[in-house]
Amino acid sequence: MRKIRILAVAPYTGMQETAELIASKKGNIELNTFQGNIVEIDHIMNEIEQNNYDIIVSRGGTARAIVKRTTIPTVEISISVYDILRVIKTAGTFTGKYAIVGAANITDTAKHLCDFLQYDIDVFQATGKKAVYTCINRLKSEGYLMIIGDALANMAAKEFSLNSLLITSGYEGVEEAFEQAIAI
Repeated sequence: MRKIRILAVAPYTGMQETAELIASKKGNIELNTFQGNIVEIDHIMNEIEQNNYDIIVSRGGTARAIVKRTTIPTVEISISVYDILRVIKTAGTFTGKYAIVGAANITDTAKHLCDFLQYDIDVFQATGKKAVYTCINRLKSEGYLMIIGDALANMAAKEFSLNSLLITSGYEGVEEAFEQAIAI
């Protein structure tokens, strides 16, 4: 039986390791992983073009950028309400002003969650390097001290010397994406 050739594009090391663990438990996957985000989209596309992948698994803005630039089926790793709640609870002990910044898949869920739980947390949608850096620069000038966000928002926050918390996808979300990839 031919193995399914999957490229997993992970925005952080932990997700890359989770993808490798899940693939190792399945006998029908040949997995290549690439750690990167939307900033490295040209490099990611070069990786895709040089190899013959059956399907791509990625997350957030990176997954959406890949879909726009290739005909290879792409499955988006979800970010669950629980993933966002976990990081908001961690941030709850922070005494400074903070905000959630990220692509729509993060901010839409975060807004609904904050509304439902009546949390007074500012949420800003920004996709792409320029938009994220502009947003975080503005937030810093407005006195925000910490950013909760995706990999790009985290990278930008650190460059602006702000504290940051990365919203990570749980094991279940990555596993579900692989199940969808196999089904496709």
